[in-house]
Amino acid sequence: MKKKWKIFMCALMIASYFCAGETAYAETNTAETTVICPLPAATDSEEETELFDLVDVNLMEEGDIIVLQGEEVTVETIEWDENGSILINGGYGEENGHTLVTDEDTVYYEKKTVSDAETGNEFPYTVRITRNDLPVFDGPGYDYSYVWTIYSAGTFTIVEEAKDSEGVLWGSLKSGIGWIDLSEALSEETNEQPVTAVFASDQIVIEEDYLEYVSDDSETTLAFRPKEELKDVTFSLLEYDEEGEWKTVEERYTIPELSEGDVFVAGISFYGDMTAYGISFTDEAGEERCFAVHISGRNGSLILDEYGADV
Repeated sequence: MKKKWKIFMCALMIASYFCAGETAYAETNTAETTVICPLPAATDSEEETELFDLVDVNLMEEGDIIVLQGEEVTVETIEWDENGSILINGGYGEENGHTLVTDEDTVYYEKKTVSDAETGNEFPYTVRITRNDLPVFDGPGYDYSYVWTIYSAGTFTIVEEAKDSEGVLWGSLKSGIGWIDLSEALSEETNEQPVTAVFASDQIVIEEDYLEYVSDDSETTLAFRPKEELKDVTFSLLEYDEEGEWKTVEERYTIPELSEGDVFVAGISFYGDMTAYGISFTDEAGEERCFAVHISGRNGSLILDEYGADV
């Protein structure tokens, strides 16, 4: 930052005169200079990069270190929005982002949480989820590890919100089990498939009656729930053929009929991201349906994909 020492000292005295106690802004006596006076004032400096408590925003440059309400902030980007506010590092709502809001003769610091800036929600609050296939992750984003699936309707308490790098708003569940995509959670149920598949929790195994198949090297347990009456149900091991289509390698288990409310539990092993199992059946309309079940290489969630000539 290029400033002459005398100009800087004059600005410092002017700002010191107008700054008061716990005030996070300072007025200036010129129309051309805008001064931020954050608290507490900084007293240190770093080699080649000035650390200061007084900022002329017209001279601020990328690489500067400023102090906003006692927090040292390295200025990585500087932008102006349509309202004339200065967005430091993308503005509030971004990690390490700050907004300097200006009017005719003052500048003040503003940093808000995502919930304040985007939704206005007060925590905690509850959401009603009617979907039966909503995945839960151990952090706010699809790149975090999958931990569970909400497989039945219910009311859930949100205690925190955060946006991921893709702009998706996530909510943290009060139980502490993980985070859910709020837009997906609040949407209408989109899974129109006649069967759902989730990683089977201990609660399913303990509390519910179910049909069961367990392989000799079982490491993972899946639970399948029909949404209508299914006939000639077959559970199989699948692999890709030379044309990139799923084909049956081995039929593992057959069930003459599964009705809504039944649960089929399969204990199997996934030997890698490309391992897949299949469940095929005849639905209520008399159509033959085939679904491949495999694990997402991105986050470990369970994926149920329909395949076949008519898909």
